[in-house]
Amino acid sequence: MSASATLNRLRPLRRTLLSVAHQSSSTVRLRSSGVGVIGVGNMGRPMAKNLAAAGHNVFVYDANPENMSLSEEQDGTRMKPSPAEIAKCCDRIVTMLPTASHVVEVLTGENGVFKNIRPGTLILDSSTIDPTTSKKMAAAAETKSAVFMDAPVSGGVPGAVNATLTFMVGANDEKEFEAAKVLLKAMGKNIVRCGPVGSGQIVKIVNNMLLAVQMIGTAEAMNMGIRNCERGSSASCQAEGDRKRTMQNEPMSQVQTCSLTPCILAPCIAGAIARIAEEGTFERPYDGCSIPKGTIGLGMNAKALQEILSTSTSRCWSMDTYNPVPGTLEGVPSANQYQRGFLVQLITKDLGLAQDAATTSASPTPMGSLAHQIFRTMMEHGLAEKDFSVVYKFLKGQKPEDPEADDFSTGYLLRLILEIMTLEAIKYNNGKLRILDQLRLPEESVFIEIETVEDGWTVINKMQVRGAPAIAIVGCLSLAVELHTVSFQTHYDLLSWVTEKVDYLVTSRPTAVNLAKTVSNLKRKIAKWIEEESELDPEDIRRKVIYTIEDMLASDLADNQAIGMHGAEAILKYYTEDTVLINDGFRILTHCNTGSLATSGYGTALGIIRRLSEINRLSE
Repeated sequence: MSASATLNRLRPLRRTLLSVAHQSSSTVRLRSSGVGVIGVGNMGRPMAKNLAAAGHNVFVYDANPENMSLSEEQDGTRMKPSPAEIAKCCDRIVTMLPTASHVVEVLTGENGVFKNIRPGTLILDSSTIDPTTSKKMAAAAETKSAVFMDAPVSGGVPGAVNATLTFMVGANDEKEFEAAKVLLKAMGKNIVRCGPVGSGQIVKIVNNMLLAVQMIGTAEAMNMGIRNCERGSSASCQAEGDRKRTMQNEPMSQVQTCSLTPCILAPCIAGAIARIAEEGTFERPYDGCSIPKGTIGLGMNAKALQEILSTSTSRCWSMDTYNPVPGTLEGVPSANQYQRGFLVQLITKDLGLAQDAATTSASPTPMGSLAHQIFRTMMEHGLAEKDFSVVYKFLKGQKPEDPEADDFSTGYLLRLILEIMTLEAIKYNNGKLRILDQLRLPEESVFIEIETVEDGWTVINKMQVRGAPAIAIVGCLSLAVELHTVSFQTHYDLLSWVTEKVDYLVTSRPTAVNLAKTVSNLKRKIAKWIEEESELDPEDIRRKVIYTIEDMLASDLADNQAIGMHGAEAILKYYTEDTVLINDGFRILTHCNTGSLATSGYGTALGIIRRLSEINRLSE
């Protein structure tokens, strides 16, 4: 953009902002046109309130009329019926919305901001979305002679309430950023320009991935330190003993996983298996105390533990400011049954953005991927509307409203270990692939090494792997295995090689629609990467193809486990009045295609059986 064009675009913005830059907002009522805030939920409402308290004329819009009413009645703002109406009276607009699609609709929709936007209007988007959408919105704003910046925040609800947020701003022009700081200082303490538009979102995505990992780690550490009963000997444990069955305790040296990296252990949490054996030292870990008998809890007081760790090398925001354990801190979601705050559905969305960014940049993020799968699983357990610190209760196998108790349930921590011991039909790890020969079942369990696409073609053609999703995944994983061993000089060489291989794979089972669809999508993705991301060399594209294929296995694991969970819950709901079945358990007769063993044995039928067994409702 030329210097004159930049100056012309800045003039309207500077007239409304820079004229008050050196005035004290605590003593001077700003006389500029209003400030609009679109999205006045958990974060947006206190931000709007702080703007009003700083002397700005604040107008608000939210899809939820109740949110607007509360803001108007209690915070000194005024409602408007649409984003377009906000744009009529405001030359500075802050948006705080859940997803990229919401941002696009609010700005470009039929009643969006751009319908009535005036030249020189500043739009500050504090939503957490993907950088690409931010760049597109900035380009669209420029056609209206307006300015768009991505300005996601860190600090959570407490930061929004106390006006101590950190703003991570992506701005194409330094002078525009300096002008925007006048407004941002009313809502935050640290305002940092990260770079051009989109860079704020990149920093925020990285921040939230780290935050999610820290919160899970904090929950695990607090769990471990707080336990204070002698496992297996308390009255509550003994009372439960008669109706518990034991589980074989296999040595961990024999454990095999289907992990791509450690990150793919995460889908195991979606539902733990309950293989029943006649002997063992572990009690069934789903109804109460479930640690080996004789284990002594560490017994730390929760508040004391929190205070010590908050001044130790493990100190982090999740520990000292937003602790997930009820009773440790006041004014945080854990003190209010995890109501409001930073919702599980939002951290899950942000972790998905992080994984997309990791794939694009070929960055290994095993802990980030694991965190994503854990929070996805929490969504499946009905925790989407709870604050993300509820992971503490989730890892304990408790509901958010359950009181802290001495007879601690290990819940999903131990279930994760047990799940790893199960039979997986697909075992993949860093370019090494083995699949269970399903023609040999049930007499014996034999795994076949897959080293080339030819090997993948053979096992699919001979029906040694079954089930439409599994066929597609095994076929593509065989491609990933071979991609680990080759290199390419040009983009064309890579695309031609992949096209030849996948077209051959499809011939292994012409009726396998999933396989044909999956490889077709893969070819389109590669062609798109080559066309739109010209800065990537063939090696970059090769790695992206591998990571994309590996993600298929992770997603299929989580999806199949969720199917089994929902099926079991539907059965339980249907028979809620049949006390015999509920108390004595179900007897299941099923023709279970061995294809259902694919991806960790969580096809529909086996997934339902496992879930019923997990919650002690399976007779035989």
